[in-house]
Amino acid sequence: MSTIAFNPQALQPGWELSGERRRARNTAAASENKIHDDEVARRYGFGGGLVPGATSYAYLASWLTRALGPLWAAHGSATIALVKPVYEGEEVRLGGRVTAMAGDTERGSLALECWVDGPDGVRRATGTVALTWGEPRATEPWPAFARRDLPSRRREERPPLSAATAPVGEPLPPVVFAMDDAARTRYLDDIEEGQPLFRAASPFGGPLVHPGWYLHAANRVLSENFALGLWIHTRSEVRHLAPALARGVYRGYGQITAAFEKRGHEYVTADVLIVDGDERPVARVLHTAIVVVAARA
Repeated sequence: MSTIAFNPQALQPGWELSGERRRARNTAAASENKIHDDEVARRYGFGGGLVPGATSYAYLASWLTRALGPLWAAHGSATIALVKPVYEGEEVRLGGRVTAMAGDTERGSLALECWVDGPDGVRRATGTVALTWGEPRATEPWPAFARRDLPSRRREERPPLSAATAPVGEPLPPVVFAMDDAARTRYLDDIEEGQPLFRAASPFGGPLVHPGWYLHAANRVLSENFALGLWIHTRSEVRHLAPALARGVYRGYGQITAAFEKRGHEYVTADVLIVDGDERPVARVLHTAIVVVAARA
C-alpha cells in the first residue's frame, strides 16, 4: 500500500485540492471547561458553546490524511490558528492549496496552506501543512523537560494558572493516556471518523492514532496539571515524529515556554512531547491557549 495518496508530478503551486464538508459537533459540551456550555459562552459574547479547537483540527487532519495519505499522519506536520469560533451543527468546509512542490514519488516535499471555513464563508481557522518523503528521518532529541521521574499530579493538587503564575520553564508532571481499543474507538466516534487506517489497519501495522488526538492530548497536559476556569485553545504547531500505533498507554510531557497578555486575555504556550508505551516520541506540539478569558465589557 502506498503511503502517499497523490501524484507529486500532477501538483503545482497554486492548485487547490478538492475540499470536504463536515457537520461540526461540540465534543466537549459536558466538560469542566464551561466555554463549551451554551449559556456560559453567551455571557462572554459568543453565539453558543464553542466546538473545541482540537475537534476542528481533527476534521482538518482527517481530510488531510485522505488527501495526502498515511505518510502525512505518521511523519507530516501542521500549524493551525483558530481565529473564529465554530458552533455545534455548523457545516464547515475544509480545504487547502499547494504552496510548494518538489520531487517525484520516490523523494520529494510538499507544502500547503489549509483552512476551515464556516457556512457563511468566513474563515474560522487557517494553517499550513508540510510533508517530505524518501529522506532519512532524524531522531527527535529527548527534551530536558520530559522527566520520567516525576509523578503525575493528582486532581486536587492542581494549582490555578494565569500569565502571572505560570511556571515558565519548569517541567510539568506527565499525563497518562489510555490508548487501548476502547479509548481509541471513543475518540474516533466523537469526531465521527471511519477511515480503516484508524479503525482497523495501516501500512505500518495496526491502526494509527488519529493525528487530531495529539492536540486533544496537549489540551489535557494543561487541564490535568492546572485548575483552569474558562479557557480557549488558540493555536498549535504539531510535528508527527513516527507512526503511532493505537495500543497500550501513552504519556504527555510538557513545560510552559511563554506566558503573556493580549487584548485583555492571558495566554500560555506549552511545549508538549507525546510518547507511546515504549517511550518512543510520536509527536511534538507547541500549544497556545487563553487560560484567563477577559471579562466582557
